[in-house]
Amino acid sequence: MTCWYAQYWRTSGAADEASWRITLTLRKTRLSNTGPFAENVLSGGFAAPGANFQLVDKNTEIAPGMYLIALLSDKPGTLEVKELSLAIKSPKGVILILGCSHPVVEQIMHEAASIDSHITIVLGGLHQIQASDSEAERIADVLHDQYKIDRIAPGHCTGEQEFAALKKSFGDHYVYAGVGSVVDLLK
Repeated sequence: MTCWYAQYWRTSGAADEASWRITLTLRKTRLSNTGPFAENVLSGGFAAPGANFQLVDKNTEIAPGMYLIALLSDKPGTLEVKELSLAIKSPKGVILILGCSHPVVEQIMHEAASIDSHITIVLGGLHQIQASDSEAERIADVLHDQYKIDRIAPGHCTGEQEFAALKKSFGDHYVYAGVGSVVDLLK
């Protein structure tokens, strides 16, 4: 998998509007999480002409063994942000690909564990940019000790405190997933 990220600001009338997307390429299939601006995609803002987009607002199996986890954030600052995560069932367990974890990584993990209790890798943003050191360590411990994830590949909006806590908890099983990183999901 190759990680491609795009984040930018644009001016829309009198107000500035943050607009972003995360794009991951799995072989030749491109997956995009447009964040809170899905209407831009559907109206052609990011879409290729003639593309067929469907809104997903509940957990959905999109192909055999591939699931979209649809959650809504209830956290201040990202209240009511809709977000999708991708869970792929593999022979070794679930491969979990996150966008920004606005609905809280623990809630996403809970949903992924309902597909298969063994989660082999978590890749993506954990939205811990403003987390205290103790909160970052707590999240790292939950992922390592409670969910017993084999590998962690944080990127995007994870935050420096969380990168450090995850590296400490996961040691050799920590892979940084920044722009241009290629992560072997089946390792």
